[in-house]
Amino acid sequence: MTLMCVVVGILVAASNLRHGAIPDTNALLDINPWRFILQTLAPFNSTQLGQATPGSAGAYLPMAVVFLVGRVIHVPLVAVQGIWITTIVAVSGVGMAWLFREWTGRDRPVQIAASALLYMANPYVWYDMKGSTELLIPYVCTPILCVLAVKALRSRQAHFVVWIGVLFGFSGIGVNPPEAIIAACVVGAFAVTEVLRGTVKPGAAIRVIAGIVIAVVLLSVWWMGPFIAYLGTSGAQAYFTTDPMSIQAWASSFREVLRLMGLWAAYSGNNGVPYYPESAFLNSNTVVALTLAAPALFIAAIGRLSQRENWRALLLGVLVAVSVPLAVGTFPPATPGLTGQIYSWLSVHVVGFDAFRSVYKWVAVIALAYALAIPVCIDALAANAGRLADFGRQVGGALVAGLVVVYLIPGITGDLFPASYRLGDIPKYWYEA
Repeated sequence: MTLMCVVVGILVAASNLRHGAIPDTNALLDINPWRFILQTLAPFNSTQLGQATPGSAGAYLPMAVVFLVGRVIHVPLVAVQGIWITTIVAVSGVGMAWLFREWTGRDRPVQIAASALLYMANPYVWYDMKGSTELLIPYVCTPILCVLAVKALRSRQAHFVVWIGVLFGFSGIGVNPPEAIIAACVVGAFAVTEVLRGTVKPGAAIRVIAGIVIAVVLLSVWWMGPFIAYLGTSGAQAYFTTDPMSIQAWASSFREVLRLMGLWAAYSGNNGVPYYPESAFLNSNTVVALTLAAPALFIAAIGRLSQRENWRALLLGVLVAVSVPLAVGTFPPATPGLTGQIYSWLSVHVVGFDAFRSVYKWVAVIALAYALAIPVCIDALAANAGRLADFGRQVGGALVAGLVVVYLIPGITGDLFPASYRLGDIPKYWYEA
């Protein structure tokens, strides 16, 4: 399974970087990764750390380490970017495969592979890949954090708690606090489900959860302190005024969100050139019809799970039921529905909720729920014994395979990055400076 994820990651990186177009360009990161890391770790720099400020945001730290290693061993910059993209894609797939196997108890390779592919290759990944790959770090780490939380509660072993603290401390970095909060909510939902199932006694669960919270806080204080200080600056306030909800939610209809779409820029462009080259494929009529199979398959899977595994069906159903209205936000902005009016009210009356003005972030939760549920459809449609069993299995497998292929195509056809992302030669005097 790991090999499959690595191969897919290599295909995505190779096909999209073959023309030298890369998304993560920053003068200091490209020229002097070591100095970039030192600047990233500058303690309590309230004017720099806390948001995606080029050359100073803590969220770039994992990427900067890869760039530093590449620089030390003299790997070309585009190749280093390829290694980073491969890592992002592969680790997300491996993490989801681990979660699917551990949490569902299913060990059929075809189901595990489908789960991994649905999570590592979908519109949410492709759009963030073009925007800035460090934004995918919380998304990549969420399945791993869920597994560790479940194992910590079931075994009550301290090393799982420590690993959660370490991983969240370096994946929940303040480049995008809403994404970190969303990841924490998902992990919390998995933990609460374990407690409600009765797999762990309440007293032991409280101790484990308290240990997790303490570990996360202690290992995240290096970026939480500067981030809290940064919130009081004028630079931080600008993030709450740019790209307002009226822009963020103008395309996030229920239909688009349910097929993991809805990002406003995916339907826009400049002078006839789309912001996201893959949007032409994903928004074509045929692909729209095919990707609408995702919510249908999810419902079929929930129906199957509810027959024997009510608690799994309940958790996944709740995750989607909560995240879909949040991802829709105030669509349509001129006349929002009931959920949109509630979202607007929360943004005005709940302190900090307006940080979630970019509603597309909630689609990450839907992608995770789909990846855990939809592979079950390979067997769900074959629940009846007799002649219909083989036919149902074939139909379920074909639908899941078709969805996987449709979601994978944009990533391996080389259309993720526009031509303007091509990187030219870095002048020698930049290094000297």
